[in-house]
Amino acid sequence: MQENQSNYRDVFLYGKAAVQAAFRFRRAAIEKLFLTSENNKTFSELCSWLASERRPYEAQDFNALSRMVGHSKHEGVVAITRRPVPASIRPIMRDEWHAAGEKILFVDEIEDAAELARLAHVAAVCGISRFIVSENAVPALMSADAWSLSAGALDALKVYSTESMPGLLRMMRDKFFLVGAVREGGRRIDYSKPIAFPGRPVALYVSGAANGVPPEMTSRFDYLLHIAEPADAVFRYSPAEIATHLLPWLNAKIKKPGEGFLARKKARQGK
Repeated sequence: MQENQSNYRDVFLYGKAAVQAAFRFRRAAIEKLFLTSENNKTFSELCSWLASERRPYEAQDFNALSRMVGHSKHEGVVAITRRPVPASIRPIMRDEWHAAGEKILFVDEIEDAAELARLAHVAAVCGISRFIVSENAVPALMSADAWSLSAGALDALKVYSTESMPGLLRMMRDKFFLVGAVREGGRRIDYSKPIAFPGRPVALYVSGAANGVPPEMTSRFDYLLHIAEPADAVFRYSPAEIATHLLPWLNAKIKKPGEGFLARKKARQGK
């Protein structure tokens, strides 16, 4: 994809973890830094780098930073960053990701910045490398809250968007085993038995739709997994909580014969 100015947006980044992650993963994106004097030591390396790149950093008091971002949850550090707008996906990417065994999380019908941040954090913790959202989520995803509340997770991920999630899933299904989470119907989950689909990496889809997967999209999936919730529950699992349940299980490896503890003990005794 050819890059130009329209492919980037200025995004405020606040909070220590978020700014430190930006310096670790995408330091070239940091345009300017504002920090309280209490944070000088914590961000001394970043300030030195900014000076070497002739990029500005300024001391500000806590209240000034609060006015800048509109709240007081900035922990005394704010950065202006230049962020790439999520790229579209081409068929060649699908083939390359399949060959590399990439892990993918599809995020659909979610336009809340905080929930996108939570999903990004779960994805990064669980080793997901590709984070794909529907086009209507891009404004929230490119907000200061999403990048900051993810505490660096969005910096660790490769982020993409799609104008047509159904069309993308149809294209991806040739190379990936697509799993969707539903509240009604679907297969019961046996967490004691990790699943594997030889030849196709597993990709998970989570959605803000009422049943998880919209009815018109169920045919796009190889597996629909039932998320059990109490019928009379006041609260329901959020998409991020569903991802927290499923991703560790989907990523678990099935032990081959002879890999268990007793087998290894027996092998040692036989030496």
